[in-house]
This record gives sequence, C-alpha cells and structure tokens, in this order.
Amino acid sequence: MIKNEALEPVFSFASQNLPAQDWKQRYAGLIALGAIIEGPERDAFKKMVMPGLQGLIGMFTDSSLKVRESLTWVIGKICEHHADILINHSDDFTGFFVNQLCVSLQDKPKISQQVCQAIDRLSESTADLNSQECESNALTPYF
Repeated sequence: MIKNEALEPVFSFASQNLPAQDWKQRYAGLIALGAIIEGPERDAFKKMVMPGLQGLIGMFTDSSLKVRESLTWVIGKICEHHADILINHSDDFTGFFVNQLCVSLQDKPKISQQVCQAIDRLSESTADLNSQECESNALTPYF
C-alpha cells in the first residue's frame, strides 16, 4: 500500500507533464501515473485523479501513438483496480468514457487490444458475481 503523502509528487509530476507539447513528457506523466495505480487507498486515489479524469480520457485522441498506448495501459489499470471511479462518477462521464473506449477499438492493434482488456476489467468489476442470471449492470445502457 502506497502512503498517501507519497502520491503527491507523482500526481504533481503527471499533472505538469500530461499537457506538455512534447510527447515524451506526456508519455512520462502517464507512465508515472500508471506505476502507482494499484498501490494507493481508493479514497486517496479518487481524490487525486478525479479533477484530471476528463482530460486523461481526452488523451485517447492524442497525436502520439506511444501516448495513446500508454494511456490505454493506464486506463486498463484503473479499470482493474479502481473501476468504481470510472463508473460511479456520473452518467454523462460514464457515457463519454465508454464512447471513447468504443472509438479507440478502431485504433492500432496494440491500443485496441488494451482497450478490450480495459472493457473486460470494467465489465468484471460491475458484474454481480453472486447472480448467474444478472441481466444488466452499470454498463448495460452503453452496450
């Protein structure tokens, strides 16, 4: 478990680099963010990532292939460890997020493969594991 005070320098680094003109800086910011996703407490991660989540999702259209590849890796890790942040944010955001995933399925194979994994992780996290006959979940309206 990563201590909450250890998150601040990473989020500061990511926040400074994600909007940079140089793709290498954007890439470095995403790699730093992805490296800590599974460690922090849910509330601490949610508090720090929520303000920049819309911008992060907007990076699916980045001009750099490396940035889009690293973004899908980061999103996959968020879907695996903190899916509730993406699903329970708001209906508008969830629709925007799922739409971006679906559009990104048309990207290069490495990206579309990682998007498929993110959708799988997101689906698993929203499934009612106690019910074999579950007909819907939080993602149903979007698919």
